[in-house]
Amino acid sequence: MKVKEVKSEQNSKKVCNCMILKHFISLIISISALVIIGIVLLIYFLTKKEEECNAGQYYSSNLSKCLNCSIGYFSSKGAKSCSRCPEGETSSIGSSSCSKCEAGTFSNETIFECQPCQNGTYSEEGASFCIMCESEFYSERGASKCEKCPKGTISSHHGASHCNNCHAGEYPNENQNDCIPCEPGSYSNEGDPNYTKCPEGKYQAFLGST
Repeated sequence: MKVKEVKSEQNSKKVCNCMILKHFISLIISISALVIIGIVLLIYFLTKKEEECNAGQYYSSNLSKCLNCSIGYFSSKGAKSCSRCPEGETSSIGSSSCSKCEAGTFSNETIFECQPCQNGTYSEEGASFCIMCESEFYSERGASKCEKCPKGTISSHHGASHCNNCHAGEYPNENQNDCIPCEPGSYSNEGDPNYTKCPEGKYQAFLGST
C-alpha cells in the first residue's frame, strides 16, 4: 500500500516538473521572439536610408519627408538643410540657386526678398543696401540711379525725393544745391534757371528783387 502511495507521489512530481519545464520553455520562446523582433527593428531603423530630396528641398527627419526651401534659401540635390542666400540675392520657394536683386532693390541678412529702395536712395544690381542721393540729385522709390535736378531747381540736402524751385528774386547756384539772391540791377521769377538783367533804362537797387 505504501509502495503505491510513493509511486503516485513520484508521478505527481514528474507531472508538476513537466508543467514547470513547459512553461519555462514557453517563456524562453516568447522572450527570444521579442528579442528577435527588437533586433530586426533596430537593424531596420539603423540601415534605413533617408529619402534623397530634389534640389530646392531638404529632408525633414521629424516629418520623414522632403520639404521645399523657403524664400531666400536654396539647396542642392540630397541636401539635409537649406542654405541662406548671400546678401544682395534672393530665391523663390523650392529654389536650387539664388539670383541677384535687380537694380533699385536690395536684400540683406534680415530681409530675404528683394525690396525696393525708398525715395531719395538708389542701388545697383546685387545690392545689400541702398545709397542715399547727394544734394543736387533726387530719386523716386525703386530707383537704380539718382537723377540730376532739372534746370532751374535745386536739392539742398542728401536723400531728396524731389527738387524745388527757387523763390522769385533767387536763382540756383552752379551745383544746384542752393538758391542765390539776385544782385542789384537784376531780377528773377520763381523757377528761373538764372537771373535776368534789368532792361536798359530800368534799375532796381535791392538784393533779391523780382
